[in-house]
This record gives sequence, C-alpha cells and structure tokens, in this order.
Amino acid sequence: MPLINLLLLAYNEVGTINEEICKWERTLHLLPADMEYKIIVVEDGSSDGTSQLLASYHEQGRLVHLHEDKRAGYKSALIRGLKACGGDYIFFSDTGMKNDFNDFWALYYRRDMADLIVGRKILRKDSRFRRFLTFSLNLYLRKLFSSSVFGDVDSGFRLFNRKSRNTFLEQRLNFRGFVGCEMVLVIIRAGMKYLEVPIQYQGRKGESRGLPNRKIPKYIV
Repeated sequence: MPLINLLLLAYNEVGTINEEICKWERTLHLLPADMEYKIIVVEDGSSDGTSQLLASYHEQGRLVHLHEDKRAGYKSALIRGLKACGGDYIFFSDTGMKNDFNDFWALYYRRDMADLIVGRKILRKDSRFRRFLTFSLNLYLRKLFSSSVFGDVDSGFRLFNRKSRNTFLEQRLNFRGFVGCEMVLVIIRAGMKYLEVPIQYQGRKGESRGLPNRKIPKYIV
C-alpha cells in the first residue's frame, strides 16, 4: 500500500504545535483508504516544552518524534527528516500555522505530475520586506537560468516523491539558508519535473524561526 510521509520541523513551537498536529491529523485522515500516512517531526533542540509535548504524542503512537539535544539548524534537521522518510511520497510543511491545511490537496492530487511540487504563496499576509526579497530572489533565478517556472522556489510547503528524496540525499544539500531553493535547483539540474501550485499564506506571527528577516539578504548573496 502506498505511503505518504508528512515531515515537519519544529523549534520552540509549543504555542502552536498541538493545534497544528491535530489539524494535520484531521486532514490526513481524509486520504483514500488505499493510502497510508505517517507523521514525522524533527524537533530541533527546543527549550520551551515542545520536546516534551512531542514525546507524549510519540508515546501515543500518533507520530514519530526525532529529537536533537542541541539546535542543529534548519538544513540539518531537514536532512535528518529526509533520512527517516521511507514512503512513496513526502509532504513537507513549515510549522507555525503559516499555511492553509486544505491546500494540501492542491499538491496531493497533482502528486504524479512532477517529481517536486511546491506551493507558490499568493494572497500573502507577511511583511512587505519579506515579500520583496522573495520576489527579488525568484526574479534573479529566472534570469540566471533563463526559465519562467520559478515563482516561489523556497516555499516551505512542498510534495515530492521517493526519487526526489533519494536525489536530495545523494547530492548532500549544502546551503544553510534557502535549502528549499537548492532542492528545486537540484531537481532541475537532474532533468526531473518541477511544478508550482498556488496556495494561500498567512505567515507566522512574530519572527521566523528558520530564516529571520535580518539574515535573508546575507543568505541571498
């Protein structure tokens, strides 16, 4: 039976992670009967009680909780999560209640149309500064690669297959910032299929855990 892994990264998310997991469980419960699912959460050295909360879910059999004693960073947590995913498909989503859970289906029903499907954020409610930097990065990549397909390459809402997952691990992702962008470019250079699908985006309340605004220009360079 096909298996889809939901991969989440969590760092100091005690305020939202309970609601987030419950909403994901309700969403995934609607999958067809012939599709199994597993939730994997890589918890990256949290100090606010997130670790203890996820450990209790793990004991209940509701998810797989991978804990880091010290914060390893977004890229390292992502790679650890990819290694733990053994299913036919991996759906990766940022935490922090940024996205509309119903948009899962927009990517899921296109799962066989591309090797990597990314949610292109529209109707964004995050800061103008962040929107401007996202626009600039994608414009630069469109010019650099003479391609019109790049609209939101670093979006933290994406679905990919086992072949893509294996390719990411073989390539040994290097960038600490914009690792999602690097994943897209790895797929393009490997001659695999890439697709973007419009999704809604709320943004996180407060500063980003993975890539704060003050670090974005440095990572773009």
